Amino acid sequence: MDDKPSVPEREQITLINRFPASVQLDVEPWGEQIQLPTDEPYEVIASGPAPTCLRVEFEPTRFVVYGWPGSTLVVLKEGQTIVECSVPVPAIPKGIRYV
Repeated sequence: MDDKPSVPEREQITLINRFPASVQLDVEPWGEQIQLPTDEPYEVIASGPAPTCLRVEFEPTRFVVYGWPGSTLVVLKEGQTIVECSVPVPAIPKGIRYV
């Protein structure tokens, strides 16, 4: 039996709001919210157990980023932490499917 701790997987994306006005970024399931001004890049870095599944939804007035079970997440602007979600996403209850 292998007693080595598993190395977390990592996903990173850059979000840039190309809409003419600022949009809200919702970070789920942590419930964090920040405003994204136009044309400013933000890095979203998530890490956690495989398989990874960082999901992003885009709407005209908001972007939503979803972590996956066991993941943590940070949002950076110019290398500075804007949001840190250090509590891992809880496991999905039995009988519910994660898509």
